[in-house]
Amino acid sequence: MGGGTGELASAVPKSETGPGPRQRQPLSQAGIRFAKFAVPLSGLAMVSTSFASSYGGIAPTELLSYVVDDMWCDTSTQAIGLHCFGDYALVDDLFGTGDPWHSALSGNASWPAAAWLPAILAYRLGALIGVGWVGGLLFSVVSILAMLSPAWWATRHCAVWIRASALTLGGAATAPFIATIDRGNPVGLTVPLLLWAGVAYGRRQWVALTCAVVGASLLKPQMIVLLLLPLLHRRYRCVVLGGAASAALTVAGFLAFPRAFPGNALAWVHEIVNRTGDYQPLNQVYPYNIGIGRSFLTLLDVTGVGTLIGADHRQTAIGVLTIAGPSLLVAAAGIGALALWRGRSRLGTGQSFALALLVCLYTSSTVYLYYLVVLLVALALLVRDPVEHPGTECPERGRWHSRWGSLAAIALIMAPVVVPVPARWFGRSVVSFGQVEILTVSLWQVMVGPLVLAWFGWLIVTSMWPPHALGGSSGSRLPDPSVQDMRS
Repeated sequence: MGGGTGELASAVPKSETGPGPRQRQPLSQAGIRFAKFAVPLSGLAMVSTSFASSYGGIAPTELLSYVVDDMWCDTSTQAIGLHCFGDYALVDDLFGTGDPWHSALSGNASWPAAAWLPAILAYRLGALIGVGWVGGLLFSVVSILAMLSPAWWATRHCAVWIRASALTLGGAATAPFIATIDRGNPVGLTVPLLLWAGVAYGRRQWVALTCAVVGASLLKPQMIVLLLLPLLHRRYRCVVLGGAASAALTVAGFLAFPRAFPGNALAWVHEIVNRTGDYQPLNQVYPYNIGIGRSFLTLLDVTGVGTLIGADHRQTAIGVLTIAGPSLLVAAAGIGALALWRGRSRLGTGQSFALALLVCLYTSSTVYLYYLVVLLVALALLVRDPVEHPGTECPERGRWHSRWGSLAAIALIMAPVVVPVPARWFGRSVVSFGQVEILTVSLWQVMVGPLVLAWFGWLIVTSMWPPHALGGSSGSRLPDPSVQDMRS
């Protein structure tokens, strides 16, 4: 998908392989390998979607995200069909109160003010035009463009058919992309900023990295954890200034609602503190949580151990995992940070940045499928390393440290395959919409949590230990760009 010599090099005319920004580049080896994973999975997704909708009578998006009729807007005037794009449509009820952080809906107003501003702007534009659904459509279009930016960047020097394939397999035809659009969640808007951060990290441009992370944190505060990257490379000034800037700009965002300031900012902090590990009970099936605790419980269920030990002991396990939730998050952050430091000279940009993104995701006990849209950035960095020159390929760092494992993991995580199974297999459904109780979930969606957790562990192992310790060949190692950077 990115620049590099690959199996398709012979198919590209010599006039298109020369240097220069306008010259076409063949598909890289990493891009070819990802395509080999993604193409059959996309075909499987088409078949499973057709089966679920045609024979099961189930809307495929309900097995990837939420119910179609999510009831967050007036479907006759504001929805597209029956769908309201729930997280976007919340602005109508929330900000109709004047100060949502002190309203009866304060539990839904846990985002900082800056994260609400794009949705508010789109909503008001729709209201100004006089057609309610225009705002939701506008927000969706902007989110789509944002989420397709990594695939566009990775293939910007490639042939048109390669770029179109990348925008599909590494963008629109992925489960997190579909889920993010379905919810209207602003996490999609962080993707271009995270891409900027990833490219800056690969090139050791610490100021640019800090600015990008601060921008992303205004939409999703947990992205500030990415300042681990300059911290581990001893760029302490960037870390301090980045943290201060993020805090100051987050508070400044509440000035968009001056009548409630500073009480709205304090109420938001209070709401964030109250969102502990039991924000979504681990036993809740829908909407599905792929956080650490829920992933362990899923493994307990899918292996049959949950049934074997009985309902009472399973409930005890849920209680233990709930209590241990904060400890699991601290452990994930600490071990992830240590792995990033140990692997800074062994892992390429893509795997290092992927590990940092997973640390960000695991700072919360509740992780929904749409949050994994940030991995589109990791995919782009895996297939086109920003420190490479066009026409070169990043050398392997040993069998265990190659990018193929990560490419396979991302392909499996991203595939929008739906396999309907009874929800009771994985706990008790406590969420219903109107008269509709959720009785069916997708086995594929359920297993994404354990898969992400396994990939997280694999990245940690390959970061902490050198190739020869794991039985792989030493291969060639890239010098750590930060070494020369620190000397200068």
